[in-house]
Amino acid sequence: MTDMPTPDRPGTVERTTGEPLPLVVENLAKSYRVKNAEPFPAVKGISFAIAAAAVLLIGSVTGDFRALGALAALPVVFLGALLFASLGLLAAAWAASIDEISYPQFLFIFPMFLFCGVFFPLSQLPEWWQPIVWVLPLTPVVSLLRSLTLGTPVFWRAVPILLIWLVTAVRASRRRMLARLIK
Repeated sequence: MTDMPTPDRPGTVERTTGEPLPLVVENLAKSYRVKNAEPFPAVKGISFAIAAAAVLLIGSVTGDFRALGALAALPVVFLGALLFASLGLLAAAWAASIDEISYPQFLFIFPMFLFCGVFFPLSQLPEWWQPIVWVLPLTPVVSLLRSLTLGTPVFWRAVPILLIWLVTAVRASRRRMLARLIK
């Protein structure tokens, strides 16, 4: 028997992510009397929404976030989530086996985290590197979120870059997934 997670075996999420589910989500799933199954995606989504609301509340109370800016950031969060979900679907559609799923993560996602302004400002990068970084999909998302929540100046070129990435990724992932599923 393999150690690969399957939907009919409990604990799929734990084996996939390597982390146990929060106790609250497990208790909510038990209260719905889900037998030998993962908690509903809606229950899991609610727990993540509660965590995000707590972060926004603490940031607003301590003065680190602008409250209205944090609320205005929610559409950007949704568009960013849709963008990266479609990129994930595109990677899954191209992968011939589960071993090939990790290639985009190591070759694309990890370098993108380092250079897109997640951990340090883009202004600290060399001048010649900054235009290259603006082509990556995470840069406009991080830039818009920082502008809205922290009150930094808005780089308006981030909006069309985000929308171009979003439209391209959704169309490509849909086309590739349909080609893979309908042979």
